[in-house]
This record gives sequence, C-alpha cells and structure tokens, in this order.
Amino acid sequence: MATPHHGITKEKAFHILGRLEALATEEEISPEKLVECCRVMLRRKDDIARLTSGAPSISVAQPFYCSFCFKPQDAVKLMLTGETVCICDECVEVCNEVIREKQGTQGAGR
Repeated sequence: MATPHHGITKEKAFHILGRLEALATEEEISPEKLVECCRVMLRRKDDIARLTSGAPSISVAQPFYCSFCFKPQDAVKLMLTGETVCICDECVEVCNEVIREKQGTQGAGR
C-alpha cells in the first residue's frame, strides 16, 4: 500500500527506528549525532536541488533578521542566531536594561 509523501506506516516507522538504533549502537554514536546527520542529509539534498534548479547558492544566503526589531544583520554590530530565532546586540542591550530596572525595583522593595 502506497503512503503519502508526508506520512509513513506505523510498521515502517518501527522498522526505521530499529535500524537507526542498530546504526547508533554499531557506530557508537548518540541519538543527537544521528539527528545532526539527518540535518546534514537534508541540507545536502536541498543543496543538490538548488544546484540543479538554478536557484541561488548557499553563499548568496539571505541575511538574518532580528526576531525582535526585524533589523537585518548588516544594520547591527552583532547578530546572535539560534535554530529558529535571532537577536541583535541592540535588542540584547534593551533586554539588559529591562533586567537591571526590574532588579533595581525589586531590590528597593526589600
């Protein structure tokens, strides 16, 4: 029975998990490293698709934007990036000011 591209059967999922566990044991690597390998595999697949489609290469990547003020990375001194969010040095400073103010008001009430 064929399954949609976005789903797999329960049996296939158990089969894949078993193979992944066996691979992790054989190669003596953690599940976290397997996840990293899967991410690399996805990026490699995306890179090949990009190369064959004529889309811009990774080296022409879009700039990061601060998740708080939406400034692009080239408009600030420093951009800290996470997996799904970014924050610029200016917003970090605003956060630090808010924390200092909160600590100051809490300390005054004691």
